[in-house]
Amino acid sequence: MKSKCDKGHFHAYHTILHQADCLFDDSEHLEFAKNGDNRGGFSNYYMPLLLVYIAAIEAFSNSIGFVLIEDFVKKYEKNSIKDKLKRIFKKLGECCDFGKEPFKFLDYSIETRNDWVHCKASKEEYVTEWESLSLEDSHNIHSKLENKTNKEFIAKLKNIVHEIIESVSSKARERFPNNKELMVCLYDIRPVVETEIGKITITRTVQ
Repeated sequence: MKSKCDKGHFHAYHTILHQADCLFDDSEHLEFAKNGDNRGGFSNYYMPLLLVYIAAIEAFSNSIGFVLIEDFVKKYEKNSIKDKLKRIFKKLGECCDFGKEPFKFLDYSIETRNDWVHCKASKEEYVTEWESLSLEDSHNIHSKLENKTNKEFIAKLKNIVHEIIESVSSKARERFPNNKELMVCLYDIRPVVETEIGKITITRTVQ
């Protein structure tokens, strides 16, 4: 079975997860702009990190689902992340209970992500729900979302996304050791990346 790229094997979740980890690692060093102004530090990256880590777990679900589940693209690709993960775990003979950790926190993180990106348009005008509210109400909604999306939240989400991906990968290898497409999907082919921030050089070597 070939990947959707047809002529090769490319599973984007490796890259998306790597980019999220790079942003997480680097963000604390990006507190100041080139002119020396304080840009708010790590807090500028909470919401982007939330979006990218949820994108990583969704991309992983799509890749693994495509490899392991028959007619995945046709039947399930447009389903929710929760539904995809449940089907993947079922295929692996395991339980995926979103009422328990780590899935409970992942579910909460997805809901928080949706609160950020799913503002509905007003029927009267093409404005978001926030814009149709009073300035005070809009400010309160925004403040609540920022308070929810804090440093501890993102650090926990990072760990949980890695935990779920590593758990599924390990179980899949054990259950389907002869599935070559699965092995390709799980193999991380990212190059060594080196970034320099100020006087700090960070080298990341892939497995």
